[in-house]
Amino acid sequence: MIIIPLLILFFYKYKIMGKVDWTRILIFSLILIVFSGWYGMFRDGVTSDNNTIAVADVLGNILNRYVQFDNFIRVVREPVDYSFGQSFVDFLSSPIPRSIYPDKPYNFNSQMTQFYHPEQAERFLVTDFTMLSELLLNFGIGGIVIGGFIFGRLISYFNYAYNYFKTDNLFLFWYPFFMLKPMSYLYGGLINSTVNMMVLLEIPILIGLWLIYTRRKFNYE
Repeated sequence: MIIIPLLILFFYKYKIMGKVDWTRILIFSLILIVFSGWYGMFRDGVTSDNNTIAVADVLGNILNRYVQFDNFIRVVREPVDYSFGQSFVDFLSSPIPRSIYPDKPYNFNSQMTQFYHPEQAERFLVTDFTMLSELLLNFGIGGIVIGGFIFGRLISYFNYAYNYFKTDNLFLFWYPFFMLKPMSYLYGGLINSTVNMMVLLEIPILIGLWLIYTRRKFNYE
């Protein structure tokens, strides 16, 4: 949610200026990495003994951002008993308010956090278990093979569409909004309410920007 708008600015600047300032991008990336380590601890309320966040703790938390890979190893070593396609079936009930359906299942990541990280679940913290974990538990090894192939083909078609339709104004606005979505699905899971909700929220924003740009361009011409 924080990085996507910033990357969009870099993308549009490149499209307008036709050049990339790699030095600024590198400095920006390092600052963002350090910020992510600090913000993760600040958000979770993690502090040291003197109620501050030490530099060493921040650097350690940066490495902990790759907890998704560790979670996938946990699932492989100790898989839970999971019904075929269960998380996808559970997702169908997600729009129903919990006040109407109190027993509504939680999403996949929440369920896995309760099983593998009960201490985090007690603090209402949810960790990601990756698309690979979701495919494995829902559909077995075949799910990873077939799902991974389909996922890769979709990305391939996406890149082809960008190269083929890059002169189209609508696709030019659409591309930067969605260029990080494959990574979001990969480490956050396919049935991730946050990622899916962001896609729904971005669609009207995208159409609005395209209409404004098209109208301004038409008026200038």
